[in-house]
Amino acid sequence: MRAIIITILLLIYQPLKAYDIVFSANEKLVEQNVAQYIIEDIYKSIGLNLKVFPMPPKRAMLSNLNRSVDGEIARITPYGDDKPSLIRIEPSYYHLDSAAYCLKTSKINITKREDLEMFRVARIRGVAHSNHATVNVKNVVDLNGATHMFEFLLRKRADVVIDTEINGRRLLEQDKFKHKIKLCGIFKRYELFNYINENKKDILEKVSKKIGLLKNTGKLKYMIQKAERKALLMPSKKY
Repeated sequence: MRAIIITILLLIYQPLKAYDIVFSANEKLVEQNVAQYIIEDIYKSIGLNLKVFPMPPKRAMLSNLNRSVDGEIARITPYGDDKPSLIRIEPSYYHLDSAAYCLKTSKINITKREDLEMFRVARIRGVAHSNHATVNVKNVVDLNGATHMFEFLLRKRADVVIDTEINGRRLLEQDKFKHKIKLCGIFKRYELFNYINENKKDILEKVSKKIGLLKNTGKLKYMIQKAERKALLMPSKKY
């Protein structure tokens, strides 16, 4: 039933027959917008027409697993380790930095994920890097978005919240956060990969070769810089 509902919703938004590939993405996260700009350019360059649907992270995962979509634009390595139906396209084409945020009045300093174990931690539901970072944290709560999570921190319901550095940086531009919340540590870099379902494995070699070529020529670095500038120019309230 869930798969049917999601598929109907996708069809309402836009007929999908015009697209070669349909991916989901985690919504309202800067690094996912960056990844979307990059992956759209990569697929366009090899003649594939791509459509990306931003969704809440857990819904994006479920849509992928039940094949309502053809894959996801950007997930970390551990995400695919327990999902045998998904194919990770090597090499990676972007990355994220897991970061901890806390109140400015706090003396917390996070340099590795083990440092989180003594604190009350909040994370975004369905986001793989924060799930991986908090696997041994006993006092952890899942929330429905980064803004909600930062507001949760302001109410002192958590000691630390986990986000990416680039997304947290963007949120701290908002007046309600920038005077009260700070970055209290970047503790892990994860490579980001495009994941596809087995029914689309025919594109694997073509996409992999293109990413490898862009890396080897240095063009990918330029694409990342361009995409980050574009994503960071978006109004901070969008996140």
